[in-house]
Amino acid sequence: MKSIKIFADSACDLDLDYLKELDVEMIPMTVAFGDEIYEDRVTITTKEFYEKLRTKRIYLKHLRYLLQDLLKLLKSI
Repeated sequence: MKSIKIFADSACDLDLDYLKELDVEMIPMTVAFGDEIYEDRVTITTKEFYEKLRTKRIYLKHLRYLLQDLLKLLKSI
């Protein structure tokens, strides 16, 4: 019997412990503040994200997922 795996991107804003409890794999979105690039909830916390959003005088950009990162994640399950 095939098993099913559920994925959610970091924009879902669910608590990481809750995702772990439900065995949901989080895919971090890549965000950029100017030349500063972060993986949401991996290299920048939610608190840091909103602080930068509030204080930076530059526009936020969401970047696409890197295909190789998605393939790596899918192969790991």
